[in-house]
Amino acid sequence: LCEVETDTTWLSLDPGEEIVWRGTPRIFRIASDVARFVGWSLVAFVVAFVITRVLNVPLPVPDLAVWGGAVLWTLLQAVAPVKSYLETGNTDYVLTTENVYKKTGVWSENVTRVGVDKIQNTQLRKDFFGNTFDYGTVLISTAGGGGAELAIADLDDPDALRTALRTQIAQV
Repeated sequence: LCEVETDTTWLSLDPGEEIVWRGTPRIFRIASDVARFVGWSLVAFVVAFVITRVLNVPLPVPDLAVWGGAVLWTLLQAVAPVKSYLETGNTDYVLTTENVYKKTGVWSENVTRVGVDKIQNTQLRKDFFGNTFDYGTVLISTAGGGGAELAIADLDDPDALRTALRTQIAQV
């Protein structure tokens, strides 16, 4: 069983179906959104500082309006990392003896299920950083499908899922 503890109250198992593996996306995947937020916020405050304190040009608006614009810009930039955090924290993956489940949703819930007996192909995707830090995405394709039907994204140690999935497929 995977070491990640996730809330599986959303999961309704069939009789005899047991959880083999469960996981969540790695929280570090929001790092790029956080870095962008910090960078653009710093730019906004540096620009406000330069306009109000460094330049000696009379402005058609009060200094407070310039600083207010910087604060407003920062608040708008905060939407992306907050959204990314909520999406990551509300995504769960479960492999059972019969199905693969993916639950997503912040205010509503969307559960996708693919039967293990329908899986024709799995693919592991890791980029340079994924190889370096051992994370990646497992893509699951079914017979008759047009490509990957389910992406189990941003997993730490995705090989553990792929190994468990291969074991379940071999038992079907």
